[in-house]
Formats: sequence, structure tokens, C-alpha cells
Amino acid sequence: MDRNKDLTNYTNIYINQTEIGEQFNQPFKKQIENPEKQKIFKEYIQNKQKQEQQGPKKYYTVQEIQEISEEDKMYIILDKDSGQYFDIRYDDDDIKKSIIFDSNVFDQANSEDMWTQFWDRINKMGQNLLDFAELGEEGNLIKLFQTAKKEFLPIDINHKGFDDYTALHYACQEGNPNIVKILIDKKADLDAKTIFQRTPLHLAALRGYNQIIELLIEKGADINCQDKLFSTPLHYCCEFMNLDIIDIFLKYKANVNLKTHQGISVLEIAQKNQKLWAKFQKYGYKQDSQQFNFERKNFVDKMLSNKQVQQQKMIFQQKIKQVTIQEKVSYEDFHFYQVLGKGAFGKVYLVKLKNSSDQKYYAMKMLDKKKIKQHNLTRYAKVEKNVMSIMKHPFIVELNYAFQTPDGLFLVMQFCPGGDLSELLDRKEKLDEDVARIYLAEVILAIEALHRNNIIFRDLKPANILLDEDGHALLADFGLANHRDDKDEFENNLRKSFLGTPAYLAPEMIKKQGHNRMIDWYLVGVLFYEFLTGITPYYANTKEQLFTNIIKGPLKMPGRGISDQAKDLIIKLLNRNPKKRLGYATDGEEIKKHPFFDGLDWDKVYNKQYPVEKPLKKELTKTPQDINPSSRGGRSDLQSMVLQMDEWSFYQPGNSKKK
Repeated sequence: MDRNKDLTNYTNIYINQTEIGEQFNQPFKKQIENPEKQKIFKEYIQNKQKQEQQGPKKYYTVQEIQEISEEDKMYIILDKDSGQYFDIRYDDDDIKKSIIFDSNVFDQANSEDMWTQFWDRINKMGQNLLDFAELGEEGNLIKLFQTAKKEFLPIDINHKGFDDYTALHYACQEGNPNIVKILIDKKADLDAKTIFQRTPLHLAALRGYNQIIELLIEKGADINCQDKLFSTPLHYCCEFMNLDIIDIFLKYKANVNLKTHQGISVLEIAQKNQKLWAKFQKYGYKQDSQQFNFERKNFVDKMLSNKQVQQQKMIFQQKIKQVTIQEKVSYEDFHFYQVLGKGAFGKVYLVKLKNSSDQKYYAMKMLDKKKIKQHNLTRYAKVEKNVMSIMKHPFIVELNYAFQTPDGLFLVMQFCPGGDLSELLDRKEKLDEDVARIYLAEVILAIEALHRNNIIFRDLKPANILLDEDGHALLADFGLANHRDDKDEFENNLRKSFLGTPAYLAPEMIKKQGHNRMIDWYLVGVLFYEFLTGITPYYANTKEQLFTNIIKGPLKMPGRGISDQAKDLIIKLLNRNPKKRLGYATDGEEIKKHPFFDGLDWDKVYNKQYPVEKPLKKELTKTPQDINPSSRGGRSDLQSMVLQMDEWSFYQPGNSKKK
């Protein structure tokens, strides 16, 4: 059955989404009672009056013309005889602009338009400040400050935008030291926090911008600031093994004992990694290291004195031996059982490790290097591998190994025997609300975890939600994800490109207006609608009509069979304005508080304690097959690669998951 063509049971309930969640400005009278706003506005008027009384400047140099506003430039002409620029308003009182306003008597009735225009312009300048900082437009940023100074317009250097980012946050995230210096000179708040409680120093540390980090610290930024997860910038540097930046933090004596929400300190992280600990030893931690190792050795010796632990030691040594083998893993280290799927650029195989006590199945994705190079998809492959290597979460498919051969890129990941949600919907047509609630909650936790790591999924749809043996959801296929810690210019531009399956595109994506994490919450709304109805919202027979419907068409809701709370959640998630969409304020936390989830224990969701639909398990081949996924064969260290992918190899055989 084609779920997208069964429209017979739907009534035309048209919902004007532009009216949902609208926040209107305060009445003018209430605004004018704000003493701070009134003071700023009066100062502006007084300064403009003084300027008008003095009259415009008569003659201008070329440099001065560059600095005046566009509004004033229209009055400047060139005298070709003298070669001078002059203002035609100088001797013409009829043309001269004037502001008729008594700054000592504020007449609300006559000044409302002026007040509104003034604050609209202030807000516009604040948005331009954020845009110029994010896009690295240094020249426009300087002109913005010049215009503000000349026209006596007060710019809020700490103006907050999406997720409470300031201009300094954007400049640090995008790695532009010149703009960072400009903003610091303008007294930007060095410790401003986003909704995730991250400071500019956090973002610079996550991105690995040494120069900016040192600049912020020298100017007085809080080196020990902690974000929503209680992680300091140094925690992230240690997590990503950025040794050069760790040097900077240790040089400035960062606190190594502060603990994350999981109770882990920087010192504890360092003591578990030889290279990391060697770096710490240079800064006076050598004695602590020796003491730590000595105490640990005594403890281990005592524990190993009994026979039972001796057996555990033998098992541990066997695992160490396996690690040595598996760190050099290649496809030759696996038994191949069957082909799970085929695509334009490769295949997915069902495999098991050879010579291992771990006899669980894995899914091995092989990407053809030649094909992905021909279609300029190399970066997509790298993004998928990077995202999966970062994320450890119960509802995100786990990556265990990554390696390459002369003609293939390989990802060995968790095998999900339950198929995917698209197959479940094809079988069931639609889901009961109680079942849909659990699946939706699992997806929300996964998306929330991605966003905490600055990753936008962008390709949420039933086919990309796999099911484990018990039927629980796991996000997969991160080729279209955008990891904002990636410095590559292509990945930055990707955020304004046209990506995804047509029925699962957000309005801002179709209009190519640029997009952020809010696109994921829109897609959660699409997914929820499909769970409950069996079709996608705005369905049409042609792509052109589909896009028109998504951008401006009415949202059709079933007349019955769906609760009011579910309808309300769908409407708020599918709001066409990303800033008014549910999730804008506090990301997943805001969505989890919606009445549709009342009574749901989110810890039980995380621990997979709620039952879901039991999947139909497919029959698997039990005997290894003679399959060679690489036509040119060999270990992963062979020379003459068609495409050598730097930093591709990955090894993490465990099954640990974290929030």
C-alpha cells in the first residue's frame, strides 16, 4: 500500500500556522514606561538635534565620504572645477533635514512612529552585527560601527540571536581573530552564555582555534567556565586530544579538578591516556601521576592475589591481545554472511569478526571510492564517519570500526535486526498514539544529544530510523548531517544548500534561506504526523505542488482519532517560522514539557523500559559466504590508494552509551 495516497479519511481542517505562537510587541504606552529605553531614545533625539542645529558639513574628503551614511551621501556632489565634494544642503534651509521634537517633553501621541522606527532600526543593526560576525564580513562590521557612531545609534554589542549567540560567539565559532579583536575592543562580554551555557571560549575550544583561545584568555575570559553539562573548555580539548590547545590552558593554570555532570575531571581524563598524561607532566603533574600509578599498582596487586581475579586477569589479557589485532582491522578480519542492502555508491554486508569471542553481528557499509569521488561525495562520507564516531547514545547507531582499502571506505557499525520504521509503517499503516509517543520520545532524545554536540541531523525520516532486536529506535545515515565543529568552508556553505527527500524538507530548506537546528524539530513534526496518519503532511502528486504546499499550503488534520494534545504538538513543531517553532527556546527540553508527554518518565525512555512494537526479524544466513567486497583487496595500509582519506580509521569495539 502507498501510504501517501490514501487521503479518503481526511477532513479539510485548515490551520493558519502563521498565527500559531505569535508574540506581539508590547503596547506603545507600556514600552515608553521603560526608563532605560526612554533614556536611550531621548539621548538619540538630543544628539540628532545638536547635529541639525550645527548643520551639515560643507566640504568632504574622499575618506570622509566613505564614512557617512547612505542617507547623507545622496546630498553630496562633486564640483568638477575645484575637485571638491560638498553638501548641497549647506546653504539651503528648505532642504535641510530637521527633527521637530522637544526632548524635554515626550509626546506619546506624536512620537509613536518615531519610537517604533528607532527601535526597529536598533534591532536591525543588532541582527546585522550577528550576521557580519558569523559570515566574517569585517569591512561591513566596521561600517556598521561607523554608521552607528555618526548617527548616534546605540549598538548593543552583546545583542543575542538564535540560541542566545552573541556576535563574539559567532566570531569565535567561525575562527575569525580580526573580528574577535574588533568585538573585544568594543567591550563585548567575554563570558556571554548561549542557552547551552557555552561561552565564546567553549566554542573556540571545540573548534580548535589556538589564536582566538589565547586572545580571549589574555583579555580576561573565564578559563574555567562550565556549560550545561558542567564541561570546561579544557574538558573538550582533552576529549578531542587537541594537544596544542591543552598547552595553552595548562600554561594559564586552568582548573583540572572541575567535574562534568558525569563526575569526570580533566585530571581523570588525562590519567587514562598516555599521550595526554605526558602533556600534563610537563606542567608539574608528574608527581601526582607517579603517586596515582603507585597506588593503583598496589590496589591491583592486592586484588590479583586471589584465584578468581587471576582468571579475570587472563580474560583481560586476551582482550588486550584482540585489541592489538583489531586496531589494524581490515575486511579480511570479518566473516561475510549476506548482503543487507545495495545503493548507488556501495553495499551493506552482514558480518562477524573472525577469531573473536565476540560473536555478535555487525553491519559493514562499503563505499566505492571511485564513485563517491566522481560525484563529489567525499565530504559526505567523512561527515557520516565523524558524527558516528563522536556520538555514543542508546538511540543512535554505534560505529565500531572504520578502515579503508585502495578502492573502498568501510564503516562497521551496530547491526539492527528489526529493519526500519518505514517498514513498520508499511506493515501497520499507522501507529497508535501510545506507541507513537515512545518512538517519538526516543527520537527526541537522540536529536537532543546531537544538538548538544553541535550536530544538525537534517535527514530525519522513517527509513533512517532503524530498529534493534526489541524494536527500539536508532538514528542512522548521517551523510547529510552538519557538524558545526567542522572548519571546512564547504560544510559551512552546506547549511544553505538543498538537501534531503522532498516530502521531508522544511520550508526554510526549500526557500534556501539558511537553516539551523530548528530544521530537525520541524522534521520531528513531520515524522509524528506520519506516525499517526500514515502519510506525510502537505502530500501532493508532483514535487512542484508539494513544495508549494510546504511553503504556504494549509495543514490538513484528521477529523478524528488524534488527541488534541497530539494535534497541538504537530502544529507547533510544523510552524513555518523557525523562531516560533517549538524547541527554539530551550531545544529538546521545551518539547519534552509539552502536555502530550505528561506522565512520561524520560529516564525510563532513555533506559528502553517502555515497550514498543516487536519487529519482524528477518531470517539470517548462518554460514559464512565467499564474499569479497574489495576488488583490489588487501590490508588497509596498502599504497596507491584511489583516494586516501585522512583520519578515516576508527576503532571502538565496545557498546558503551552515554547521554
